[in-house]
Amino acid sequence: MHGRVYVPVTEMPLPNSLLGDIPEHDIRGGISVSIPMECFSYKCLVRGHVLLWFIGIGGLFFWACRLLRNANRKIDRIWCRSLTINREEKMIQLKEEINTLLGQMGKEKKYKIVE
Repeated sequence: MHGRVYVPVTEMPLPNSLLGDIPEHDIRGGISVSIPMECFSYKCLVRGHVLLWFIGIGGLFFWACRLLRNANRKIDRIWCRSLTINREEKMIQLKEEINTLLGQMGKEKKYKIVE
């Protein structure tokens, strides 16, 4: 059992005067390589394909984990930013409420609110 590869040659480093009336892009010959396949058993080929399959699946898994990790970091940043903004707005509302209550009691305002 042999594996064969045939590569057609369309360009040869010969001047057109030596080639005669052969068209320029016509096949002018070829190279054939024969590889003995006895050394490649069926089990060896299956193992190689399974190994390549696992490497591909592992690469996809690694890529997916990295993609999810980056997405989670982005979501965490957005979520933390919105929490900080909401907390600051709540603190401003509470300070305004305290100032209003102090004003109703006739006391001086405690918080200076800058917007």
